[in-house]
Amino acid sequence: MDTSELQPFPGRRALITGTRPLVNGGIPSVALGTRSRLVDPVSFNAATAMNSLGTCPQRASGRYVRAEITLPAGAAWTHMQGLELEATPAGVR
Repeated sequence: MDTSELQPFPGRRALITGTRPLVNGGIPSVALGTRSRLVDPVSFNAATAMNSLGTCPQRASGRYVRAEITLPAGAAWTHMQGLELEATPAGVR
């Protein structure tokens, strides 16, 4: 599942340190796509799997953020709602 793109902190960059996939089964992995300007291409980081705390540790920075959530083949799940970001505002450049 791919999420829509969002700007977590309007007018500022965001430093994302983790994501929490909202899936009711399986062990999801999340890859983050970021960009600084709408005209820039999206750059995805490597996907990270959910840990024992229910988060996927990340380290990404950008003004615009989107995510790609994947589950292993054959995983038993019925609902995937999206994800929560663990982010803080960063500089304006």
